[in-house]
Parts: sequence; structure tokens; C-alpha cells
Amino acid sequence: MDDIAVKSYHEAGHAYAHLYFNLPLDEVCVTWGVDNEPPIAGHTEPSVTMLSDYNSVDRIAALLAGGEAEAKYRQINGDSGGEKGNVTDQVNIEKIKKEMDPKEAEQAEREALHKVQAMIDTEWRNINIIGKALLEGCTPFNGIGETTGCLSGDEVVEIVNSANKAGGNQMPPQPHLTEDSPMSSIEEENNNSNLPSQTEADSSLYSALVSFYLHKDQLLWSRTQLLIAVQAGVLASGYHFKSIWLGPIVMVLGALLTFMFLQLVEKDRSSRDANLELMETLEHCLIPDSIKNHLESKGKRWKVRYVEPSGIWWAIMRGRVVIRVIIFAFMAVDIILAGLYIFAVSIFTA
Repeated sequence: MDDIAVKSYHEAGHAYAHLYFNLPLDEVCVTWGVDNEPPIAGHTEPSVTMLSDYNSVDRIAALLAGGEAEAKYRQINGDSGGEKGNVTDQVNIEKIKKEMDPKEAEQAEREALHKVQAMIDTEWRNINIIGKALLEGCTPFNGIGETTGCLSGDEVVEIVNSANKAGGNQMPPQPHLTEDSPMSSIEEENNNSNLPSQTEADSSLYSALVSFYLHKDQLLWSRTQLLIAVQAGVLASGYHFKSIWLGPIVMVLGALLTFMFLQLVEKDRSSRDANLELMETLEHCLIPDSIKNHLESKGKRWKVRYVEPSGIWWAIMRGRVVIRVIIFAFMAVDIILAGLYIFAVSIFTA
């Protein structure tokens, strides 16, 4: 397979990922030797290792995009050989991961890979456009017999937008990092304000709501476990005193206590689910459209919810139904046993 084409598509993946994840893109180049011989090299500027003010997952995704685009190009052309990415990309990924908490670093790389694979699936047409443009835009380099295909960030945006005039996705103008302006205008605007970005604020709010939901869910099940323990004591006490009036009284009190537990459980459930609509709205804002479209194209839900198996049996076995069945069963047992014990006491004292 043509190594120059492979390298061009590798760098095209990096370049488009910069645009896709809203990272600055100044230029992307592929360089090779005389008569198309090695050494073959490429670079996309600025290096994401220098973009420390940007999202770490997106920076890692931009580095992974080269290898994923290269693998896609090889697959299309019937070449199963070659490894994804290169040593330089992996070294730079490790540099970014060292900036993060060790527990979060591996999760960040997995999340970045998921985002890149979704981008490759849905945006390959645009990556293909950039790869071809790099191959076709060859000019003499430094007058020493080498050749380079170079595109500026603005040229990449213009090429993609021109190809998508018929209704495809239009890319916005991209920020640039230069010596005179080391930060993009977007970063300067954020740094001039003490407020976090809207995405960061939404993400923080969503995390707080999820934590509250999980807390209430754990509290709900903790009350259910406590009820089971209380009922065990009620049943044991009632049975022990079944021959005197204390037995039926214990069972009646057990039924009343169980009813009170039911009210507490229902209150916990209502509190837990009170913010579901807001959480769904935030999910819609935080999950990238590319991931939603990718999942929907495969007939899968993109909402952050537990999978609910279909069928009558699973509908019956939902948590809310199970808890109510347990509580009402305890109440029924308490009342029935209270009646039986009253009958037994009446016979015994007659």
C-alpha cells in the first residue's frame, strides 16, 4: 500500500479531530523524500500537548484519531496490516495522562477512543476529503528535492465546507494559536471571566444530580432492608406471645409500622425521581450529536438509563413493583397472623 497515502490519511484524522473537538488547527503537513521514498513524516499543529487549557479527553481523542483514520483507510483498501497510531502519538498521550489523576487517566483514554470511533464512523467523508487534499496539494519543499503536502487550518475548513455545500455539516472558523496570541479567543474570553464555561457548569450540575439520585436510591433500598429486619423481629415476637393478647397486639403494631415504612419508601422514590426530566435535558446538551446519531443509527438508546429488558416478567420484576409487593405481603401476613392469634387466645382463655 502507498505509504504516502497512509500517512496523509493519518494526518487527516488528526486534523479533522482538531476541528471536530473544537481544538485550534494552524496547519497539517505530510513530507516525503525524493521520488516518493522514505523518510515519510507528518505533523499537525499546534501539538495537543501544548493545549493544556483544553479538555484532556478531547486532546487524547485528537491523538488517537490519526491511528483510527489510518486503520479505516487500510480497511477500505483491503489492507489488514499495520498498527494503529505511532510511537509519537502514544508518547504524547502518556504526557497528557500524567497531567491527570491516575484513576481518571485510563478512563479518559477509553472515553476518548469511544468518541474517536464514533467520529470516524459518522465523519469519514470529511476525513477522506482532507486526506485527498493533502495528497493533491504537493509542492517543492525547501528546494532540496523533498515534497510536502500542507494545508492551513483555514484551508482545511474551506475545503470541508466547499465539499459540503449541498447540505453537509459546515465547520465554523477555527481559533489559532500564534506567538502573538498564545491562547484562542475562546480561551481568552473564558479566562477574562471567573465563571466556568456553560459546558462545565452543565457537567457539574449533572454530576450533582446523579449523586443525589444514587443517594436516594441507596436510601430507598436501605429502608427496605431495615423493614425486613424489623419484620423478622415482629414475626418472632408475635409467635412467642401467640397464646396471650400481647401476640396479636405485636402483629397489629407490625402492620402499622410496615405501612409507615411504605410511606417513607414512596417519599424516597418521589425525591429520587424528581430531577429525572432535568437530568434528561442535561444529557441531551452534554452528549455530542455525533455519538447520539451513531447510537440511533444502530437502533440503540443514547439516554443514560439502565437497560430495561422487555417482556411481561421483567415488567413485573421492576424495583418499584418488587418493593410494594414485599411491603404489602408483610402487612397481609401481620394482619392474618394477628387474626389467628386473637382466635387462638380466645380459645385458650375460654
